[in-house]
Amino acid sequence: MKFQNNLKTENSSIQENFFKTFIHSERFFKKYKFYILIVIICLLAWFIVSIINKKIEEKNIKENNQIYLTLIQNPNDDKIASNLKEKNINLYALFLISQLNKNNTDSKIIDQLKQISQTSKINFLIKNIIDLELHQKSLFLKDYSKILEAYSFLEQNKIEEAKVLLNQIKNNSEFKQIADNLKHYQGNN
Repeated sequence: MKFQNNLKTENSSIQENFFKTFIHSERFFKKYKFYILIVIICLLAWFIVSIINKKIEEKNIKENNQIYLTLIQNPNDDKIASNLKEKNINLYALFLISQLNKNNTDSKIIDQLKQISQTSKINFLIKNIIDLELHQKSLFLKDYSKILEAYSFLEQNKIEEAKVLLNQIKNNSEFKQIADNLKHYQGNN
């Protein structure tokens, strides 16, 4: 019997605590329901806007990729090229780089790449790749451009000029091993 009484007392105590907590939370909700609703509405609006933005971004990516693939298949279509240039200047720059690799002497492509390289809308890495393709100084790929320039000197048997360039590559550069290997080149005997 004692156990049942203790159980009933404990059960009623738990129920009282539950009701007290429920009443306190109801008071809290009544007091701050306006703020709670604003937070819920803001979170819901943010969630909806983020989903819409993601869908729009995915649609734009698919559309840009489709335009890029069409332009690769038909590189002489100026209408598609201008459309890609408007929608995604970075993809257009990559297309021009691929065309420049096919035809190194096309001055029209070189001029367009120079113009794009000066645009602030272009990705920093793509700008550096363009600068490297156009044999301009690239901050990001300066060691790589030094390696290429030194290699061209070595092809012309200008070994001392090549060694001066290769010595400018710092010890912590990823190209240091290549530079050290090229320093040992003695030219065509």
